[in-house]
Amino acid sequence: MKKALIILIVAAAGSSVLHGGGSYTIFESTGLVMDNSTGLYWTRCSISINGIPSDGINCQGHIQRYRWNDAITSCSRLNFAGRNNWRLPNIKELHSIAKYNETTFDIVGFNEQVFPGTMLNHYWSSTTHKNNPNMAWTIDFHYGNVTFQERVIPASSIENEFYVRCVSGPE
Repeated sequence: MKKALIILIVAAAGSSVLHGGGSYTIFESTGLVMDNSTGLYWTRCSISINGIPSDGINCQGHIQRYRWNDAITSCSRLNFAGRNNWRLPNIKELHSIAKYNETTFDIVGFNEQVFPGTMLNHYWSSTTHKNNPNMAWTIDFHYGNVTFQERVIPASSIENEFYVRCVSGPE
């Protein structure tokens, strides 16, 4: 029988609080996390060098940066934990797992118990900028920035590379 660990985030005065993801179910044996408020399933670990979530409960292993197109492809090809409908999250979905300061509503990071090993850097979303499809939205889990990044840097043909976490659902 598989056991699930449920984490509820409760706000205390003066502490940071997680909005849009206050309750998670962690399936430690499979590496899945379900956001109980949205019904979305997340890879608990970031995507590694071999195109699957990094190993272990603490998400150890070599986490890979991906070009935007490769991030989309990696998630769509993922067959993990009995699910094959993975995708790169849109910016609203990715935003829903950020941790916020309850006073300023600024992003202050992520929930380390739920998503261990998250890199303190930008993560791609599937959402492109409405006026420039060469730009895609990202969230920086270190500084709390929600911003757009150029997928390909003009005049250089160099593609930006950022981290990836895949999402599935809701059911």
